[in-house]
Amino acid sequence: MKNDQGFTLIETIMAMALLGLVLITAYSFMFSGLKSWTHGEDHIDVMQNLRAGMDLMIREIRMADAVKTAGSDKIVITVPNTTFSAWVDICYRINGNELEKQRGSDGFQPVVSRISGLSFAYDPEPDPNHPEVPIKTVTITMTGKKSNGSLITLKSKVSLRSVN
Repeated sequence: MKNDQGFTLIETIMAMALLGLVLITAYSFMFSGLKSWTHGEDHIDVMQNLRAGMDLMIREIRMADAVKTAGSDKIVITVPNTTFSAWVDICYRINGNELEKQRGSDGFQPVVSRISGLSFAYDPEPDPNHPEVPIKTVTITMTGKKSNGSLITLKSKVSLRSVN
């Protein structure tokens, strides 16, 4: 007598194998999407830090009366105070992986993080023999480092408004 109401062992094993293949494929797609999302999030985080730091420096350098100290990795500019009654010095530098800003005699405060490099170039180049020649343009190059070690670089050229 033959019983047709159940599954055979072979049918059950085949169903489990097919289900396993479907689950492995679904997991692969999910893992690939998660990896891509994490990579994109890391890239966006570094870019946002670079843009925020660059934007702040551009606005203040553009507003500056003069470049007081023109270093390759540090800049000190003189800008109007918030009350416009006096002038205050602002210094930007990199310390570790943070862009730091010092306003007047206050201590250095972190502005943005995940920064691996900061450099400044000047036009005309500062000449110790002719300090009366003002710097007209500052080129800022900032580099950020992603979690996987790859670098992202932003570069911007800023003209001081007060220099004719």
